[in-house]
Amino acid sequence: MEAKQPQKHSQKFWIAVISVGLVLFLASKMCSSPETKKDSATEIKKGIDSTSLWYYSKSFAKDYVKQQLKSPSTAEFPDKDFKVWFEPDSTVTIKCAVDAQNSYGAMIRGNYYLKMKWKKDFKDSDNWTLITIQNED
Repeated sequence: MEAKQPQKHSQKFWIAVISVGLVLFLASKMCSSPETKKDSATEIKKGIDSTSLWYYSKSFAKDYVKQQLKSPSTAEFPDKDFKVWFEPDSTVTIKCAVDAQNSYGAMIRGNYYLKMKWKKDFKDSDNWTLITIQNED
């Protein structure tokens, strides 16, 4: 008996494989989350340090959420569940999760949606206004 020679893939097969891979790569780039894209607020407002703005937005949002909790000292905010979007009018929208103790001492998860606005120096808490905060549970 003669051993079979391995079949070589045709040029059309490899073109199809590369095309599918390219389409999947481009689709994943177009569907990336908002926080990985350059936000519109930093594009419009020259001189804004977007990393600092993100940090202070997150910090003040945590403070606002803690004011809603029964036991704020137990609050833990998982980074992977913290989403921040910036608007050109200095509005910041945040969606976050928090794990904290309820009045019975059990750790529970809450999901919050906040809309805040900053003016002048965003590093100063006096320049932030809470527009809305909602517990989504």
